[in-house]
Amino acid sequence: MATAPSESEAAEPREEEVPQPALPDSGNGSKEYPRARPGDVLNVRIVCRGLGRVDVWLPRVKRAISGECRDGKVAQYGHQFSGKAAERSGTAVVTAPDTVEWLLVVGRTQAAPEE
Repeated sequence: MATAPSESEAAEPREEEVPQPALPDSGNGSKEYPRARPGDVLNVRIVCRGLGRVDVWLPRVKRAISGECRDGKVAQYGHQFSGKAAERSGTAVVTAPDTVEWLLVVGRTQAAPEE
């Protein structure tokens, strides 16, 4: 005859994993961005998940953003760039292994007024 498990033998309740939406890209890719108004700032943010490193190279401004992505967790890295080179149109180039999903966001904001 089977007996009910005692409190010490009862299984611990499991936290159910909340499904996370897939990020739209993986592996290598790129995204073009338009020319800015004079004085605007270039904002670049990469969101990633998966095992590996993500690198974003901005040839026009000769700068890069890099970060480690983790399996099952979302990480974000970003930076703002200003100056004449950042005002021009360009392409952001992403290098990542196929195991890394990512979302690249490139936008513009007005520079803060100087006091």
